[in-house]
Amino acid sequence: MNGKTYYLSANTGGGYVSFFDDVITSYKRIIVIKNAPPEYKKSIFNKIKNILDKENLVYDNIIRSGTENETDALLIDFPSAVIADENIITGEIPLHADIIDFINILACDCDEKKNLAFLQNKTERLKRKMISHLSDAKKIHDEWEKIYISNLDFDKINTQAEKIISDIFSGIPDKTAVSDDCNRFFGTLLPRGNINYINELTKDFNKRIFIKGRPGTGKSTILKKFKEYAKKKGYNTETYYCSLDTKSLDMVIVREIGLAFFDSTSPHEMMPVYDSDTVFNVYEIGKKTNIDEYYSDELMIISNKYNDEIKKAKECLYTMLALREETSKIIKLTNEDLDDVTNRIISMASIK
Repeated sequence: MNGKTYYLSANTGGGYVSFFDDVITSYKRIIVIKNAPPEYKKSIFNKIKNILDKENLVYDNIIRSGTENETDALLIDFPSAVIADENIITGEIPLHADIIDFINILACDCDEKKNLAFLQNKTERLKRKMISHLSDAKKIHDEWEKIYISNLDFDKINTQAEKIISDIFSGIPDKTAVSDDCNRFFGTLLPRGNINYINELTKDFNKRIFIKGRPGTGKSTILKKFKEYAKKKGYNTETYYCSLDTKSLDMVIVREIGLAFFDSTSPHEMMPVYDSDTVFNVYEIGKKTNIDEYYSDELMIISNKYNDEIKKAKECLYTMLALREETSKIIKLTNEDLDDVTNRIISMASIK
């Protein structure tokens, strides 16, 4: 693949969040796929990706929230085109967009359409229930953070963080161009746990800094400092937000110079693999006492409550994905019709 893979949407503790609407405004062609069953959508996107790879065209592969490798959209640099499933769009579909609506294509009788509507309504109820569990998990996580916040020397942490950031950019010249930033997610919650694309997004980088710590130890604040420092020097940044709480940052990338600074704690804990990788442990730097030992009982209770809410959210997600698969059994479309739809999208996007 000649591009990047990441998420532009997430089911968060505050509801469904998508950064997709902000991204597509700069693209000339927009093709929106509506009411497509998962298997048909997968077939369409796979065929298009094969063509893009064969033509050596640059594109970003946007993954659907709650899935590991189900494409939700393709952002194609040249020709300037977007092909996207409707679910990732939170606002109005742009007026100049071409729409491929499977309701106008599918061979469904009245009873089948009733079954589809029933499955969709059930899925929406499960989604609301999942969001509720994630919201409760975030509230519990806030209580988790309070214990550490009240027992850390943040002046010491900030001083060390500023030194590290300054050292990272030492010798890197300033740019005169106005910097830009884009908002993304590097991972998502799956029924089996969490997945992330950190390694894929940062491969061959000159420097990666792994921030280690505990909840509330200032990791997100340090990432914001890194981002602002990079922007002041004129460099474009990629900001990757926490998929549970979009007020919190999980990673900032300066791709032009191969720099990445990210939160390397559960559920996206990683260890250094390259000689240039560095660990920055904010907890060890800033702790005033052995917080883990002193508050062990309280932390255990909070941790169990948090994990219980996450488990319930994962159970909802598992059922939602199973219901989506049921729609594929109801809908009937011939291979010839599916090829016709795919070729029409390819023609609209002008990629072949």
